[in-house]
Amino acid sequence: MSAVRFDTYIILTHFLTFLDTVSAISGAAAGIASKLLVYPFDTSKRRLQVIGFEHGRKDFGATRSYSSMIRQVAVTFKEEGIRGLYKGASWAFIKSGIGTSLYFYLYEKVCSTLRQRCDEF
Repeated sequence: MSAVRFDTYIILTHFLTFLDTVSAISGAAAGIASKLLVYPFDTSKRRLQVIGFEHGRKDFGATRSYSSMIRQVAVTFKEEGIRGLYKGASWAFIKSGIGTSLYFYLYEKVCSTLRQRCDEF
């Protein structure tokens, strides 16, 4: 996920140099892109984690049992389509976009400040 985030950020900052807030915009896009790629695996992980916890989930609906992660993804895709792999993703995209945007924006600001201070000496 980090590799996708950093690669997307680097590529976008290269092409969006005409913007004043290039680090914030590129960071947001990088966060969303990395989450878009990884979210189906997170969904699968969460579904596999609840196996064996049927008693605690009795009020939340049925808990399926799967033999492997690949089987879980295949069953989810067959029964729910691509949307099943991205359930709850909208808030994850918002959180990742904002968080990564702030991360890269602040990183660039700190680096810029440090460069200016070093040039003064």
